[in-house]
Amino acid sequence: MSMFAVLALVLAPVTGTHPADVMPPLVTTEWLAQHLGDHDLVIFHIGDQRSRPVYDQGHIPGARFLNPFIELAAPASPGGLMLELPGAAQLDSVLDAQGVSNDSRIVVYSAMEYFTPTSRAFFTLEYAGLRGRVAILDGGLETWKAENRPLSTEAPPPSRGHFTASLQRDMVVDAAWVQSRLGDARVAILDARAPQFYNGAENHQARVGHIPGAQNVPFNTVLAEGRFKEPVVLRAMLTQAGADPGDTVVTYCHIGQQASLVWLSARLLGIHAAIYDGSFQDWSARRDLPVVAPPAATRDSLVVTPEWLRQHLGDSSVVVLHADRNRAGYDTAHIAGARYVELSRFTVTRDGIPTELPPVDQLLALVKALGISNRSRVILYGDPLSAARFFFTLDYLGHGNLAAMLDGGLAAWQAAGGTVTRDVAPVTATEYQPRTWTDLVVTADWVKSRLADTATAILDARNNLEYRGERPDTTLPRQGHIAGAGNVDWRTTLVDGRLRPAAELRLMFEQAGAGPYDEVVTYCGVGLRASHLYFVSRYLGYRTRLYDGSLAEWTRRADLPMETSR
Repeated sequence: MSMFAVLALVLAPVTGTHPADVMPPLVTTEWLAQHLGDHDLVIFHIGDQRSRPVYDQGHIPGARFLNPFIELAAPASPGGLMLELPGAAQLDSVLDAQGVSNDSRIVVYSAMEYFTPTSRAFFTLEYAGLRGRVAILDGGLETWKAENRPLSTEAPPPSRGHFTASLQRDMVVDAAWVQSRLGDARVAILDARAPQFYNGAENHQARVGHIPGAQNVPFNTVLAEGRFKEPVVLRAMLTQAGADPGDTVVTYCHIGQQASLVWLSARLLGIHAAIYDGSFQDWSARRDLPVVAPPAATRDSLVVTPEWLRQHLGDSSVVVLHADRNRAGYDTAHIAGARYVELSRFTVTRDGIPTELPPVDQLLALVKALGISNRSRVILYGDPLSAARFFFTLDYLGHGNLAAMLDGGLAAWQAAGGTVTRDVAPVTATEYQPRTWTDLVVTADWVKSRLADTATAILDARNNLEYRGERPDTTLPRQGHIAGAGNVDWRTTLVDGRLRPAAELRLMFEQAGAGPYDEVVTYCGVGLRASHLYFVSRYLGYRTRLYDGSLAEWTRRADLPMETSR
């Protein structure tokens, strides 16, 4: 049975309108071509600022441009959840302005493979009360173009609709609802993220792992070449993930976008489904809610050998960076093709504290000028602290998993027979889209709130005499260390410029109080030595954050506890 035959069967029970007035949730290019002239049809090309040129260069005739990240999402607030559903007033205003009325029929389509934003737009429109009156174009603009169907570069003239939202609140659940259903055999919780996020190998949220009992259905597995897989295949996928007939399916992801594609797969099969809109961003931030997380495992990809670099130095994706406090060493000798980046270019002084993170726009300008793209494999060497600080900076921008340290630096490179030069290679600026992980950097109050948390290990990267308060630092108002913090002197993680074996490093962390399931927070005096310990922690696979203000900030406040020995 085809997808469209299945849709015809599942539509009648979910709407009270006459079948002739009901749109299937998925339509073909043939269907849309036949209905382009319908007076009640509104077509939306789904995109954002980056993809807007695609719309301008040629879209389906009559299609309007709709950005779901802005127009169909609640306004973002600092520290708040991303991409939350908007209220009725916003939906009324946006859809009125886009020419939508309550009796309109709507087709949304993707371009540039914006599958999840398109399914999120579909979900939001149904949530607004348009179920049975909104559909997705299967295959999107790419299929339309491949069939040589007509395109237009003209935006339709503005027109106002008359829309009043009727919010379908049963389509959305929150953390309390999910928590109360953990272990309920009638509820199938499906995690739509890529496997590495589900398994906890990667994460840009407060914690890693997944909701207990959730099964993984990666969002991109429900499509084949931009089209939904056949119903029998989708049903087998959901059944294998524990969604039995009659169950309620709840999907989630990072922020509720990828979840909409898996939700739509269940919707196409006639399964009652809802989205946990806060998703793992919300769940992971609530320390009282359980997660299934793996123990720390070494991330070998974050360290490369000179031999590896010799084999890959000519790869178009490889960018080698020589990071230092001044360029004297670079000018004397550097790896051929290496680009120089100075510590002062990716740090600022803030509130009297040096080596703090600059604003994102400053970092983006630097990354682009260095010729780093979103696909670049960045290899760092030079001054160990400067190189580690730049790794931390790249991680903050969402690029840490594509960055690595050259083990042993320039000395190891030369000892292995690698050639050096004084020539400076030209650099071509690139475009770069960050996925900034702001929660990677923590504040003094955040650290204070975790002092009694047995799952958080706070590690001081300074030497042991500074840590114990036996070597006074005249730049600090108070001596010693943050109460309860352990100590791993950053220098002890290296031997002749190379990282110690992972087993030795892990033992050092465990002796300092970092268990295999713990989250690690590093600090020092001003955040520079902490950057190296941050890198080592990430290499060992810990969930890691950095307290950038470090003791320069902490010791100013009398309400923040210190210890002088341990």
